Amino acid sequence: ALQEKVILDDGRLGYVFSELVPIGPSNRWHCHVCSRTLDSERALVMHLSHPFHTIKLRVCEHPAKNFTKFADGNVEGSTKKDRSPIIKTEGGQSSWEMTTDVLPGEPVPPGMEDVVEGVCQIQATFDEHPGPLIGLEYIVELVTSEEESEPRYICLLCEKK
Repeated sequence: ALQEKVILDDGRLGYVFSELVPIGPSNRWHCHVCSRTLDSERALVMHLSHPFHTIKLRVCEHPAKNFTKFADGNVEGSTKKDRSPIIKTEGGQSSWEMTTDVLPGEPVPPGMEDVVEGVCQIQATFDEHPGPLIGLEYIVELVTSEEESEPRYICLLCEKK
């Protein structure tokens, strides 16, 4: 989610979230789509699923002036009439198709198997565990845009503020 990009009105791709300087022990993020600062991991997780955020993500183009972090390169062949979200294919090529929101546990729609992101990085560890794992639906994986950093995990049941 932290590496998600959207199409900007100047043809570039902009990162939806940027990580801000932490205040105390808490990490902070800024959602450029919603112009909102999130001051905890719990607030970030709740914001990601909030209807206001998901509706704003579906806008075809976002004002570049609201963004501070951009992806390398422009959207190839983008024009004002191409108004669909971008999907990266296996070869890194861009294709103009409609994305589909798939919640965990829901089946992937036919023909969308290559579009929907894969499983979380810790899934292989879960698969190797011989016994039952209770409460996994409350674990959230946070992946930053930095390639070398490892993902962090939070438990929504344990998070207290």
